[in-house]
Amino acid sequence: MTDRAIRKGIHPFRAIVAMLAAILFGAVDGAEAADCIDVRDPAALVFEGRLVDTVLPGPPGWTDVVKGDMAETVHILELKRPICVRGDEFLEGDVMVDRVQLFSADGSMEEALRKHAGRGVSVVAESAFGAHTRHHRAPLVASVLQIRAAEGTPSPIGGDGGDGAEATVRAFYAAVGRADGAAASALVVPEKRARGPYAADEITRFYGSLAVPLAVASVERRDDGVLVRYGFTTAGGRRCDGRAVVRVTLRDGRPLIEAIRALDGC
Repeated sequence: MTDRAIRKGIHPFRAIVAMLAAILFGAVDGAEAADCIDVRDPAALVFEGRLVDTVLPGPPGWTDVVKGDMAETVHILELKRPICVRGDEFLEGDVMVDRVQLFSADGSMEEALRKHAGRGVSVVAESAFGAHTRHHRAPLVASVLQIRAAEGTPSPIGGDGGDGAEATVRAFYAAVGRADGAAASALVVPEKRARGPYAADEITRFYGSLAVPLAVASVERRDDGVLVRYGFTTAGGRRCDGRAVVRVTLRDGRPLIEAIRALDGC
């Protein structure tokens, strides 16, 4: 300790503590920086968390699908713990993120993403970048290469009573909105898929003919099932803003739609 430091009123012990603290916190900062994932490194793009499918309003107004905005179904991975990312022009330095928006670059992983909705998953991505358009609904966006159920995670899981009912209903109506009868019918109990309103061909025929596709406004868990609010416009121009209660049952541990009760006649 120098005479100058003592003359300035710095106690020798406090000065030593301050010096050690500076070294320690410098080392911590360095360790945190070293732990920050560089999204340019493909080997680092492994994420784990809970996958949630949600329908959000898109263009032109970005506010309300019932009022005519395009419905966008997005896959959001709620990370098990926040991570630090860097290395992309749309990331301002080192950025902490707790959500990643997943997508399938060539469409080959879309079915797998829908299948794992509401579950704890481990994801390997082939590219990632910072959000930079209104279509990006999480701070980090990644293209999925592989996805599997996370080890030790009940399947499905989620904030829907733990049985996957809400996730199943969301996935069903997202498929209906795309007029994807095969995907929608696969979420219904097997005995109702062959004919009638739950058959793949019938779903595709009716919902593919709409002037404005079906879009979900909200999904809410109730004692008697899952309440869905939605809207669409028929080919003849009739607008329907409807509600339905969806009953979900477990078949071999998998949640499937057993019945849908429309409340507003459409």
